[in-house]
Amino acid sequence: MEFLVGVLASSFNTTTRIELEAFVLSLFAKCNGPPQEFTRCVQDFLVGLREFSGTTPEELDTYEQDKRKALNELLQGRTVQNEAAKAEFLQMDKMVPGLVPQYHPLRDGQ
Repeated sequence: MEFLVGVLASSFNTTTRIELEAFVLSLFAKCNGPPQEFTRCVQDFLVGLREFSGTTPEELDTYEQDKRKALNELLQGRTVQNEAAKAEFLQMDKMVPGLVPQYHPLRDGQ
């Protein structure tokens, strides 16, 4: 356990040793349980790191803008010959949560 805490402490310098010890203990406690609990524990730790990583709002805005731009290029780049196929692609995109942003023009036809 000490080895894992040491490795994590050297990798994530924004966390305290107590936080890392609690995280490692919770990992060991959940390793024999359902995989979803273990995954949730790791996700919670990573979200906590992200919240305190020092990322500025401008960096997050830039990331969101790049993501939207890439999505628009992807959606506009499809070359579909007939309207039925285009409608089918749009319907499939709507079925995947988060693929088409909530206020995107493609969602207007709901």
